[in-house]
Order: sequence, then structure tokens, then C-alpha cells
Amino acid sequence: MTGVDEIKVWQGQEAKARAHIICEHHHEPTTINVRTYVDGRYKLTVYYNETYGELFDLKEEPHEVNNLWNSEEHKELKMNLLLKYISAELQKEPMWMPRIAHA
Repeated sequence: MTGVDEIKVWQGQEAKARAHIICEHHHEPTTINVRTYVDGRYKLTVYYNETYGELFDLKEEPHEVNNLWNSEEHKELKMNLLLKYISAELQKEPMWMPRIAHA
């Protein structure tokens, strides 16, 4: 999102500021470390060093009762959301490009 887009959001000209959010929870000393990726419809939660997680369709089930993580029917959706989450995590770090030539 560019600065111009952010201004449009603050002025009420755009409906939303971003396509997703990432929530982090670091709990010590029990080492519970959780990341949750939420887009406009889905909520995906991954746990540090675990193979289980949570996947909810917030449009169909806003109360988050039916965890779709192990659903064969939603396996491709889970993989797509995991890729989006990984990409979003990588985008949090600035990618400074070195100067390769002088102006």
C-alpha cells in the first residue's frame, strides 16, 4: 500500500487499509509461540514447533467452532493460506537493495 492509498483509507475513500493482519503471541516460560494470519475471510493459526493448527472460515462460521485444519476438502485452501502467511512474514522485513552503479 502506498502513502496515497493510506491517505484514502484515513479519509474514508477506501474501505480497508490492508488485505491481511498477522497477530503474534509469545508466551513464556511455557514456550507457546503462535502466529495468526487473518484475511478478509479466513483465519489461520500456526504454532511453533507443532504440526497442528487452526483454520476457520469467518464468513461461514464467525464463531470459529469447526476447525478446518485437518479437513481434506480444505487442504488446498490451507496450503494457499500458508503461502500467503509466509509471504506476508517475509514482507515485514525491509529489502534494502545495494547501489550497483553511481548516478
